[in-house]
Amino acid sequence: MKSPQSIASSFFFAAALCAVALATEPAPTPDSLDASRQAALDRIEAGDRPGAVRLLLDTLRAIPPDKPELAAPAIGAIQLLLFTNEYLMTNEECAALYKGVFVPDLEKNPQVLDEQAIDRFVMLLMRYTDDAGMTQKEVDASFLELVRLSHCSHKAVRLGALFMLCDPYYFYDNDIIRQSANRILEEFPNEYLAQEAQRLALYTYRQRGTEGMAEALNKPDPEGKPNAHLQRLQAGPLGRAVAEAMQAADTRERGAQCAAKLAQTAAQAPTWPEEYAAINVLAGFHQGPEAAKAREAMTRSIARAKDARVLFRSRVIHLDISCNLDDTAAVLEDANALLKTADIPAVPDRNLYEDLKNSIQQGAEKMAAVGKTEEAIGLLEGLAARFPNTLLAIQMQKKIEGIRAAETPPAK
Repeated sequence: MKSPQSIASSFFFAAALCAVALATEPAPTPDSLDASRQAALDRIEAGDRPGAVRLLLDTLRAIPPDKPELAAPAIGAIQLLLFTNEYLMTNEECAALYKGVFVPDLEKNPQVLDEQAIDRFVMLLMRYTDDAGMTQKEVDASFLELVRLSHCSHKAVRLGALFMLCDPYYFYDNDIIRQSANRILEEFPNEYLAQEAQRLALYTYRQRGTEGMAEALNKPDPEGKPNAHLQRLQAGPLGRAVAEAMQAADTRERGAQCAAKLAQTAAQAPTWPEEYAAINVLAGFHQGPEAAKAREAMTRSIARAKDARVLFRSRVIHLDISCNLDDTAAVLEDANALLKTADIPAVPDRNLYEDLKNSIQQGAEKMAAVGKTEEAIGLLEGLAARFPNTLLAIQMQKKIEGIRAAETPPAK
């Protein structure tokens, strides 16, 4: 796997290559951001992965510093860029694309923080999302840079940095998270990412079940006073559903109550973000006694098909639960449905390109484990076809060869 620091830092060089060309480019719009992402996908399919990365970088760097409303529409382009670097390009392609890197010293030249805010933010995302992980020194340096970016003059970057700082997945529960959850609402009260940031605590704590979510809702601030961020969360439909479930006298009933109330919240949600939030927390019940109820909620969400983002995420969760319940027919149906999705949607808390890759491989492993070799191979071939001429396609071919070799009886 590629080194997170060597690849991420190299965005400065790639940015320098296109600085002159961008001087006369018009500022992007939500539609043009999506058009660039689609054009990048076309280049990927044609085998021009470095060209796709350069196109995406060009588009992102053209975002004006006074347009925070472009932060959410840029998510799809950012996620495709991260996915391409991590899973589609070879080490040799990355080395050629990012040759000649020079990283400015922020301490000696602090103004570059604002001048290169987009580059530095994308670099940071590359570090945090690289499968190879980071050393403690890189973690500390990256956190410091993220805090700096949360105060930079580029509003879209500042909004994105604050959103990341609100995520306990990366930073657990500390003063910075609480302050960021308050700041993002104060500075960007009308932005979707500011509202979504308030729900991130439940997304993360769901992995510890109902008791973990109860802790997330009730933890006081460092002075022992009620946490303003969590009070806001409980005032919304998602937090209210969890809080009501926690009132069950029998702690063994809380999980079932929580799953039922979250399913109801999803079904009654007036907007896609609220429905998405409810099914996303329900994903925490993918194992255990509530798994079947959680899967039922996903089935209903799929049937509603009110929004592409909710539909895709519901399929991913349904496949995961079906794997755990050994329902191979459902796994195969979900995997094929995901493969047939014409356009991968974008959500801020997950990279759905990576969800697609992981779900298809999970489904293929399940099929192979129960002896359904051709079904497993078909899924892997379908994933390779979505990203032809890429490192991922080569890896899928190797997996297919391994499956075929495993079913071939040894020579006597």
